[in-house]
Amino acid sequence: MRKVGANMLDYREYFIAIAAIFLALALGILVGVSFGDNFLVSNQREIIELLEQELGRRKMIIDEKNEVLERWEQLKPLLMRSYLNSLSGKVVAVITPDDGETSELQALLESSGVLVQPWTAEAILAPAAEEERGASIEFEEIPPPPDCFVVLMQGMPDPVGVQVLEQLLLMENKQVIAAYPWTGREDYYWCSGDERCGVIDNIDTFWGQIALLEMIASGIGGYYGFSSRGQGLIPLGEVAQ
Repeated sequence: MRKVGANMLDYREYFIAIAAIFLALALGILVGVSFGDNFLVSNQREIIELLEQELGRRKMIIDEKNEVLERWEQLKPLLMRSYLNSLSGKVVAVITPDDGETSELQALLESSGVLVQPWTAEAILAPAAEEERGASIEFEEIPPPPDCFVVLMQGMPDPVGVQVLEQLLLMENKQVIAAYPWTGREDYYWCSGDERCGVIDNIDTFWGQIALLEMIASGIGGYYGFSSRGQGLIPLGEVAQ
């Protein structure tokens, strides 16, 4: 009987020791989880605060840029009207692919006093083909003769537009301007060393439109736009008075 009682006492102590170990483990886990949660929450709060600060900073930058854009929008009509004296009475032929859309550019030019003649690429290339067969081309037959040719180019490689530009430079001793929409692809933009020729690679922007008006008003050539190949946004030093 004594031996049995001693064994029972030994088992009880063993069970108590095991229970104490598990209790210690459970407390450790609880403390660890509690500490981890607090750490994560604190870290998340810091991240949220940093994000809020960054969003606030970016909002301030956007607000400043919007203010600048609003000021430019207010200046647009004034800049456009500044070309009325220098462009009034000029005749510009605007050339597009067949059935091309010229309304936006036509409105821009006409608001500056330009008389616009909408032409198509076919009107240039078909007579040129006749000339190769012996016929003669005389733009003077279209009253009044244009002072300048503006060729609206596509926002991609435009072999027809390039052919029109080169044909115009061959046929007429007049200013020829290639007007591209901005694509960011510098290899799309044709360029010529002829001093009569001008290139604008961002005609779909305010700066491209100002460059066009200035080039027509001053009669100068060159490459203007966003491309690194260009001479700048607009012809500097030649701004209409």
